[in-house]
Amino acid sequence: MKKDSGGYIIGQKLPKKPYYKNGVLIVNKQHPLPKKYAPGESKTARKAFNQMATAARKSGHRLTAFSTYRSFSRQQVLYANYKKRDGQKAADRYSARAGYSEHQSGLGFDIGDSRYPKHFAENSFAKTRAAKWLAKHAHEYGFVLRYPKGKEK
Repeated sequence: MKKDSGGYIIGQKLPKKPYYKNGVLIVNKQHPLPKKYAPGESKTARKAFNQMATAARKSGHRLTAFSTYRSFSRQQVLYANYKKRDGQKAADRYSARAGYSEHQSGLGFDIGDSRYPKHFAENSFAKTRAAKWLAKHAHEYGFVLRYPKGKEK
């Protein structure tokens, strides 16, 4: 299994069915989703996010999910734009190629504090009070924080 510089398996084709392990949907650079996989935003994940946002509000944070479900074609456009702007190496570091994004699963939520949109999808968010609250409480609502510093791989 030879991988390219972005960590994707060279020559890998998108599957006909999504990959599940022990009943859990897996989406990553080795396990892409089918091109036509399009569940929309998960109602269960949205409900959990809303509960988490309500709890965060009690601690003074205004959580917003500024990017959730993305179709294959939307991710394709986003990635192409990032690649054109920053080059493939950089795009592969902070974005996923179409078919490999957790957003296509309907379960991936990009979260920020609505009062500070300058931190949306930026490394600077990690230093905010809202991010620290999320790091401490996200798991209580079924969320896993992706890509904390030092854990990108």
